[in-house]
Amino acid sequence: MNTLNRSGNNHSEAKGNYSQAVYRDHVSLFNELTEQEIKSAVRKKSSTAAKLARNAPQQHRGEMEKLFNISLFIHHRFEEIHKLPKQDIHGAITIFLYGIWSIYNQGAALPGKRFDTLVTQTRDTMRERAEFLKEYEKSSSGNRSALYETFAMIGNWLLMIQHHLTSQPDETALNNVKIMVREIITRSLKIEPESISISQEGELTITDQNCTTQ
Repeated sequence: MNTLNRSGNNHSEAKGNYSQAVYRDHVSLFNELTEQEIKSAVRKKSSTAAKLARNAPQQHRGEMEKLFNISLFIHHRFEEIHKLPKQDIHGAITIFLYGIWSIYNQGAALPGKRFDTLVTQTRDTMRERAEFLKEYEKSSSGNRSALYETFAMIGNWLLMIQHHLTSQPDETALNNVKIMVREIITRSLKIEPESISISQEGELTITDQNCTTQ
């Protein structure tokens, strides 16, 4: 699945100073990528991307690894635009939750100017989940980095998929993605996908549900 279909965009006009960008929505981050930036992102191979790609069928692993590396590149731009610390776990979880919410709600989207609120809401929500943060802080720097990359990569990858499925619906592919992310979020954050609600003002609500893990 080519989830980075950017035909019709004038990539030569993309600007480099993204910290000063007018942030419209998350799709704009995909559409503004230049071919040079894509090649650069793919060259910066992450072991996390390779590990995540191993979950895909053998014939798709190379392409999946590329997409995960591009997803991380996009997330670094997201951090720059919103002036987040590098490798900020809360920013990565924000995109992870947002991607899952979008996939489970027919491509629902949040106005770009509301992402600052959503990051703050996520930070506050995660403080209430002290067990996760405690385990995260106890982890080695390598494990913390891998977890950050996992959340960032999957979140942005989900948004690429949703953007693709909007123009080329594929119910089977969508259901397969939902199954995969349900397992990831229930294991990592003990949250059910349906429990995530994000308002158009960027307010995050996670309702208590019985989380089933295997």
